Amino acid sequence: MFRTGFSYLRSGGHPDCRRRSGAECEFRSNRPRGFTEGCLDGRKCREGSNRDRHRGFRPPAILSGQHEERGKSGLLCAASEKRCDPHPPGVRGQRVLHPGRSPRHVPPDVSGNHHVLQKRKQPMNEHLHGILEGFNRLRIGVLGDFCIDAYWLLDQTHLERSLETGKPTNAICEQSYGLGGAGNVVSNLVALGVAEVSAFGVIGDDIFGREMLDLMRRLGVQSAGMLVQEAEWATAVYAKPYVDLEEGERFDFGRFNSITDQTADRLLACVEQRMKLLNALIINQQLKQGIHSDYLVAGLQALVDRYPDRIFLLDARDISDRYRGMIFKLNAAEAARLCGQERVINQAITVEELTGYATQISARTGKEVIITRSDRGIMAYDRQTVYQVPGILVIGPTDPVGAGDTTASAITASLASGTTLAEAIEIGNYAAGVTVRKLRQTGTATQSEVREL
Repeated sequence: MFRTGFSYLRSGGHPDCRRRSGAECEFRSNRPRGFTEGCLDGRKCREGSNRDRHRGFRPPAILSGQHEERGKSGLLCAASEKRCDPHPPGVRGQRVLHPGRSPRHVPPDVSGNHHVLQKRKQPMNEHLHGILEGFNRLRIGVLGDFCIDAYWLLDQTHLERSLETGKPTNAICEQSYGLGGAGNVVSNLVALGVAEVSAFGVIGDDIFGREMLDLMRRLGVQSAGMLVQEAEWATAVYAKPYVDLEEGERFDFGRFNSITDQTADRLLACVEQRMKLLNALIINQQLKQGIHSDYLVAGLQALVDRYPDRIFLLDARDISDRYRGMIFKLNAAEAARLCGQERVINQAITVEELTGYATQISARTGKEVIITRSDRGIMAYDRQTVYQVPGILVIGPTDPVGAGDTTASAITASLASGTTLAEAIEIGNYAAGVTVRKLRQTGTATQSEVREL
């Protein structure tokens, strides 16, 4: 059986701050003011960089377009993500590498090559700090489907009927808006301390598009690449009404969008103009009716081919088979599907099978492949060697929302800093370990939070 050269240190993360079994919800007059988690030493844990983007109340956020259950307690992987694991079991703690352990061999791929799991060369904390400090010199762009997550808190105590129809009305007593989709990737890069983050996407000529630009402005994001298409495009919004903590039927905007060739040309021109300054570009695909038309895919692929020395990371739901020359970040089920096999989400897939998927995908793309494995951690393949980090020990309630975006952001920033692929997935695993601690929000991870994990 395949084994790694890593082992666990079973602890609750920060030695002086262990989470209680639940979150404390502060209600006053049926208006929730936020969710904080108590610490044994009396301090309140930080809520992350998303807090200033929400006005009024802290909504029980779910990442754009998803209806996942939350992990209640027990094990949950630091690298679990929006598309893969609704509520995988898992616990977290601090993971350390025992330098005295020898690397293990995994079975050879179809070409007969053996893939050796590499070991870390220095203590985790010291090396982690050095990598994170390099983020403040980076310029990273995000091209993808930008969305708004809208949270509407309904008041059920003062029911009124419409004078015109006689039907009951819904009164919204609190509203909150945040960046979703590719916007959450942007938020994670900012939280991780990347010096300059550029956004490239399409919005409609509507109030939600203007709100999105305002949210980006507050984060300090370069938004010149956010283009307005007046016809056949509405800003993508996932509007989620809540009564107390229960989400009602969601309202979606932008489901019937169609990007024109003219808008695609303008968007690609914006990316090309910034490309010489960027260290890396993350390509996101969130929507079936989003920016990734056949016309844009062809133009973006040509752009990628012109910059072979740049880092391109693709995090997509449905279009991974249409690109090459990019680092693919996938979950296990997506990797299987790209290789012609259907696997159920949360189904255990062996390392041997995943190694086969990774080698097949890499042979087609010519680049590295990263596969997140929910509570089993992350594995990666650099066309010669397979690397694996195990899931992080988690004690207490967890929430996977946003962890996939955190993983993609941290891995990209690490690679752009000049780290190896093995080091990058270590950083991604730790950063996602921060995000899953943040309950009922689309979480992000700051540098200081990653250091304290």
